[in-house]
Amino acid sequence: MSEEKPNPETLEEIYNLVRGSLDRQADEGQMLDSKMVQIFSAASIVVGLAGFSISSGAVVNTPAALLLFLAFVAYAVVAYVAFKHLTPKTYYLLNYPDVWRKSWSDNPSELHYSVITKVTEEYERNRPTLIDKAGLIRVSIAAAGVEVVLIGLAITSTLFG
Repeated sequence: MSEEKPNPETLEEIYNLVRGSLDRQADEGQMLDSKMVQIFSAASIVVGLAGFSISSGAVVNTPAALLLFLAFVAYAVVAYVAFKHLTPKTYYLLNYPDVWRKSWSDNPSELHYSVITKVTEEYERNRPTLIDKAGLIRVSIAAAGVEVVLIGLAITSTLFG
C-alpha cells in the first residue's frame, strides 16, 4: 500500500463496488457470444430460404443472380465475423485460491486494497476483448441486414422481372 493510507470505510465501499465485476465481464462476453450465434443463425436461415426459393424453379435473371451473389458475400462476412468473434477468449478473473494463499493473514483493509488493485488491473485487461466483441456484433448485424435486403431484392426481381 502507498504511504498515504486510504480511509477504511471508503476502501470497503470501493471493494463492495468492484467485487464480482470480473465475473460480470466474463458473463457479458458470454452474452455477446450468444447474440453472435443468434445473428449467424438468422443469416444462415435467410440465405437458406433464398436458396430454397431459387431451387424451387424460379427463373433467375442476371440482376437477381448478381444480387444473390452479393447477398452470399454479405453472408460470408457474417460467417467470418462470427468465426472471429466466437474464437475462445481468455477473461482474467480473480484467482480466489491465490487471494487466500497471499492474504489470509491480512487485516480487512489490506485485503480490500489488494483485491481492488487486482480487479482494477484485470478489468482493464478484459475491456479490449469486450470492446472488440461489441464491434464485431455491430459488423455482423450490418452484414446480415445487407444480406436480407439483397435477398429480398433478388427474390422481388425474379418475381416481377
